[in-house]
Amino acid sequence: MKHKLIAALLLVSIFFSPFAYSTNLNKALNAIERGDYKEAFDTYKLLAEQGNAVAQSSLGLMLIDGIGVLQNDGEALRWFRAAAEQGNANAQFGLGFMYENGRGVLQDSGEAVRRYLAAAQQGHADAQHNLASMFASGKGVPQNIRAALNWYLAAAEQGNASAQFMMGEFYNSGNVLEQDKDEAIRWYTSAALQGHLEAQHSLGNLYRSKFSFKDAMFWYRTAAVEGYAPAQSSLGLMHALGFGVDTNLMEAARWYNVAAEQGDVFAQYELAKMYATGSGVELSLVEAAHWYREAALRGHAEAQYNLSKMYLNGEGVDLNYSQAHQWAIIASLLGEQKASEIRFWAERAMTDPQIQESHNLAKDWVEDWYKSMGL
Repeated sequence: MKHKLIAALLLVSIFFSPFAYSTNLNKALNAIERGDYKEAFDTYKLLAEQGNAVAQSSLGLMLIDGIGVLQNDGEALRWFRAAAEQGNANAQFGLGFMYENGRGVLQDSGEAVRRYLAAAQQGHADAQHNLASMFASGKGVPQNIRAALNWYLAAAEQGNASAQFMMGEFYNSGNVLEQDKDEAIRWYTSAALQGHLEAQHSLGNLYRSKFSFKDAMFWYRTAAVEGYAPAQSSLGLMHALGFGVDTNLMEAARWYNVAAEQGDVFAQYELAKMYATGSGVELSLVEAAHWYREAALRGHAEAQYNLSKMYLNGEGVDLNYSQAHQWAIIASLLGEQKASEIRFWAERAMTDPQIQESHNLAKDWVEDWYKSMGL
């Protein structure tokens, strides 16, 4: 967040200010470029107290993220309001952010939309993107996908990477716009070249679907080395299948592991299978059970089924018919039909009260999981 705010602070030089202010604004901007945020803050404060809107909005940006000063949402709000009253777009955007997230004020999506709109109409790309997101979700405004698309396009054409990614999503899915993979690649690439990790991964997926495995590997690796778990997981898959690279199960396991440690459910499941069979790693049923459990807890039905089998047979875990039965029910409720067999065998070793308790626990788990997923 800090680097984005610093970039925003540097961009305020495009606003017109009286000459007397400009020299000191440049002094503040030069201080930011040197990393001397304390000097920049002090310089902006002097100008802000004289009524300079650029300085006031810049103070708000620094205060909201604690750059060169202790974070202070209340003070950020005060300076944003002062600048917004003069029509400053950065300040309107800052107020929109504060109202959207309840920072220093009660959360108010409607007011956030109003502030973002005021900034967006002045050409503020970040405000255009955030306004588009609110139209897309129906947050603070009636849902309007066409309006969202228009604002995403406006922001994307100004170089906003997140908006460019969304344009890629629209063209890739074909849900709103006519599907056009080449346009999707164009927009994803624009965002990816700015370091947008989701765009890099989506670009990899598109190239993989077109059997351009070398290009897919490039973008997967680009996002993976930056720590993006889905790309790490996809890179593991490419090594496992030998797409764009020689098959290397050890390398696949390495990438699955780093993604699994970050909670990527696909990587957790694939890593569990590798430990269960000794493929690319030393065989370990204990590790297999661990990763099946991690994936199971995130709603992966096949992992839940495999974990239930391990409890039924005491493989990698202590034999536990109740756990086998409970995970089998959960897997069944999430669509894994094979799990009914595990239920049958587990119930033969359980009492009626144990079976009923297992049913209740499984039902509660699934209900809680659906709620956590917003379903």
